[in-house]
Amino acid sequence: MPPLRIDLREGFSNDSVSVEANGKQVFHKDSVTTNYSVGLAECIPVEMPAGRLTIRVVIASRNLQSSIDTEIDCPLYVAIAVSEDGSIGFEASSQEPTYL
Repeated sequence: MPPLRIDLREGFSNDSVSVEANGKQVFHKDSVTTNYSVGLAECIPVEMPAGRLTIRVVIASRNLQSSIDTEIDCPLYVAIAVSEDGSIGFEASSQEPTYL
């Protein structure tokens, strides 16, 4: 199984957040808040088989949700951020991000 890590990055402030991978809940936590000194709120390691992947995030505290469809066939790092206008952005990369 190729490694998968989902990072919750900027824009989280005392939020109730759930993350699903291919319909399976892999993370749920209340009070998710970004640590702006490193630009990160949470790192979520997930074991998923290679193939088609749908990641869905629900921010219940703001009534927001969004998803991304991608392929996982090598290490995959997916960053999720919330912008000031309330939209959810995704960034997928095969390169592991570094944080201070």
